[in-house]
Amino acid sequence: MPRENRKRGKKNKKQEKEEVTTYAVEEPQYEEQVPYNQWEQQNEDELEAQAQVEEAPFGIVDPDVKAYFRTVNDQLKEWQDEGVDTEVDAEVDANEERRLFFKAALTEMNGKELQLSADPDCSPILERMLYSMDDFVRRVFADALAGSWIDLSKDRFASHVCQTLLALAADTISRETRGMLPPAPEGPDRGELLTMTELVLKACEDIITEVPMLMQNQFASHVLRELLLLLAPAQVSGHRDDRHAPTARSKKSAGWKARQGTMKAVIKDDQAANGKDSAVKRTPKSFMEMAKKFLDSLRSSSDPNELRALAVDKVASPVLQMFLEMETGFKQADAPGSILDSVLAGLISEGDSHTQASSYVSSLLLDATSSHLAESILTKCPRRVFDLLWPRYFVSELGKLSAHPVANFVVAKGIVRLDKEQLTEALQLLEGSWKKSLKAQRLGVLTASIERAAKINACEESLIKVIYSIFEIPQDEPGMIVPCVLRLKTLPDYQEVSERKREGEANPNGDKAEASVHHTRRQFRQEDPLEPKIQGSLLLQAILRLQAPHNEVILESLHAMKQEELLVIACSPIGSRVLDAALESSSIHIRLRKRLVTAFIGLFHQMADDRIGSRVAERCWDAADPYLKEKIAKSLLPHEQFLVGSHFGRFFARNLGLPLYKRNPDQWKATRAQQHKAVASSSNAISTFASGPESEAKSSQKRKRKDPEEEEGDIDRLFSGIGKYKHAQVGEPRPKKPVAELETTVLNAIKAAPDSQPSKKKKK
Repeated sequence: MPRENRKRGKKNKKQEKEEVTTYAVEEPQYEEQVPYNQWEQQNEDELEAQAQVEEAPFGIVDPDVKAYFRTVNDQLKEWQDEGVDTEVDAEVDANEERRLFFKAALTEMNGKELQLSADPDCSPILERMLYSMDDFVRRVFADALAGSWIDLSKDRFASHVCQTLLALAADTISRETRGMLPPAPEGPDRGELLTMTELVLKACEDIITEVPMLMQNQFASHVLRELLLLLAPAQVSGHRDDRHAPTARSKKSAGWKARQGTMKAVIKDDQAANGKDSAVKRTPKSFMEMAKKFLDSLRSSSDPNELRALAVDKVASPVLQMFLEMETGFKQADAPGSILDSVLAGLISEGDSHTQASSYVSSLLLDATSSHLAESILTKCPRRVFDLLWPRYFVSELGKLSAHPVANFVVAKGIVRLDKEQLTEALQLLEGSWKKSLKAQRLGVLTASIERAAKINACEESLIKVIYSIFEIPQDEPGMIVPCVLRLKTLPDYQEVSERKREGEANPNGDKAEASVHHTRRQFRQEDPLEPKIQGSLLLQAILRLQAPHNEVILESLHAMKQEELLVIACSPIGSRVLDAALESSSIHIRLRKRLVTAFIGLFHQMADDRIGSRVAERCWDAADPYLKEKIAKSLLPHEQFLVGSHFGRFFARNLGLPLYKRNPDQWKATRAQQHKAVASSSNAISTFASGPESEAKSSQKRKRKDPEEEEGDIDRLFSGIGKYKHAQVGEPRPKKPVAELETTVLNAIKAAPDSQPSKKKKK
């Protein structure tokens, strides 16, 4: 702009400087940027540290300690395979070396019990060591775990240690109940140690408030099941006599433990050996009270909806099943508000007024998980509850449920509790569904019906008619019952398959084209259509338990079969069970049993040469009388060398005593007659004992007094001349100088004979 056009502005007076307030502004601080690869490494380290804390909740075991316990495990495994040495030398304790070794391992374990229990490598070693611990050491180990049972139960590896400890604690507690307490070691720093009973009760107090949570934990649920077995063994189905019952351990855990080799004590314990004299384990009364507290805790801490949710949970359902069995055993199941009442949707509370069926209870029968719980309910529930449950949930849908792949097992459990009227009604409702069940090869309901009919002696004739009807066998052809039922095929289907098989054997090249069509990546395996089925074998065994003459149709069918067919059944692991039932069933007349044994004459050498058939041959031999045994021996004389050279037949030939029969038939007959008489007298004694003391008293009144010489037993006759057994004699024996002199000579010869085994040298 030109200067002349510019205008001056008004001059302002200088203003006084105003005070300006300054604020301190923080400069933004930036973290030093970490490269991506370093950040990723830091993240992995944090995750690894967190995983280590989760895997080792009680701390990480030192590697040197791990290496030491691996050597302990190897040595214990070697000793367990060898067994407990009873005696090495008279002056040296056989267990001293093992005691010192085991004591050193226990010293190293002291203070590290929790860490070792949760370690994946050391927890199996602790399980192996628990079997060799005496009662006092087990109490010390259990005391070290006190206060940490919840964390140990939820750990993947420590839970197995807890299960083994609780399983072995049953023997210790049983001895404590009988007053067999081991002496505590003396020392100034030794405090008072609780008994195993008190330690278990203390552990129960720790976990009783967390029962619903532990039931749903995949590891803690098994510990809880083992604890319930310990508290109430009589009320729970997996009782303490079965150490590896499936109710205590999972299938995976039991299989893994079986692969670890023998688990037993390596040190001879006199106290434990004395405890084995009592076959029945004793349970203290305080355990029963604690089991009832567990029931009360579960009822109070869970509402009915939560209990019904536990019933369908794969982890919690087996534990809930044990609680229901305990509740039934304590006579608390039929009370309103019980666990059973909650699971059955208030069936017990409402009673007869509860007319509408619950869809939840109906779904229990169809679910693969909850169906096991439904089976337990039907088996264990009180009779009043069963009479409410059966007509409401089973009668109207009986035909459909009997053919269902899951519900048919539940129906079979319910059938075995029906009375005569209920069984008759059930068979009428099932008339139209038998063929459908046969087509699906689900005949468990029919087998259960026959077993129940045999027990209550009802509906036997109608069930035999059902067999003829569903297998389409004419009444005039009873010989086809066993072949058809064993293969689960109707008579037309069986004849068609048999004809096709004969044609295939005549033309073996004809099946190659059919096999190539069905060939896949897996190797083709053509199943035999005439292979015996397990369901068919169980059905035939149930029919054989019926009363005569209903069971005779099976014997007639077996007698009508050809010997080649009988040989196939006898050598089959499934079909041979039918022959076992026919030879052992008490409802079959002895005449029919002998007739069945006679049908196998000429086949015994082939049966004895087979792994399964040799067992059937032994059963036939035991069921035969002396006359029939002689016929069997005569038929096997031409095959003596074959039997002696057979891997399985040599044992059968040894039992027959064919060399003695060839050398002296009369002595062989006398020996067999004496054996048969001894077996008959023992069976009569067993039947007399089973009949009760009243019948025994009546029979004793009818006996005549025998001569004292006849009353003298065989053992008394044998040792009557030896002085050290004189206290065992009954009465004053007659003088038997020749026998006494002979026995003295024999004893002197035994003493003078040199020892065949050289004495072991003493250990230095």
